[in-house]
Amino acid sequence: MPAHDAGAGFVFPGDDNGHMSPAWVGKLIARRLPEGWSAHGLRHAFATRLYHSTRDIFVVQRMLGHANPKTTQGYVLPLPDDLRISLESVGELLPTPVTPPDKAGCATSTTQAASQTTFRVHS
Repeated sequence: MPAHDAGAGFVFPGDDNGHMSPAWVGKLIARRLPEGWSAHGLRHAFATRLYHSTRDIFVVQRMLGHANPKTTQGYVLPLPDDLRISLESVGELLPTPVTPPDKAGCATSTTQAASQTTFRVHS
């Protein structure tokens, strides 16, 4: 028996100083994922779902092991519903549109027309 077993103490020993290499782990994971998925794609999906459940970019940052939250922001994608809701809430903050005064000098509100305005987000 060798004086030092490189894999000693590891549940899944490998040839990379006792560890399994990241490339090999990625290949093992990719073999089990559906077509078109990769370990890195799974990481992005995890980050996005975690963010949408916690709404805390710092939690996601810690879970991904990033030193900087700006790196983490690149992993998180907005959901189409979030974009729609954001646009609708901005629309609610805008003042009610008013048409120019008519010939009699009276301004008329276009509240009904404004309430029928919709925003569309393309996904």
